[in-house]
Amino acid sequence: MIINDKPGFQTLKSARIGAYGLFFGLFRSVFTFKTIIMIALIISLAALNIILMTARKYAPQHYQ
Repeated sequence: MIINDKPGFQTLKSARIGAYGLFFGLFRSVFTFKTIIMIALIISLAALNIILMTARKYAPQHYQ
């Protein structure tokens, strides 16, 4: 059953379903301890990188 026959709507819907499937697959496999540690490490590294970039942007010139 096609709800809306605009071009691109079906691909958007299937992409959304694929993203949900990927998210739930990640959520199922996240319950091993090693993946939790890896995800936390990646998130903390990304946050540290953002903090360092903003600090470098607002720092005086001779600190760069």
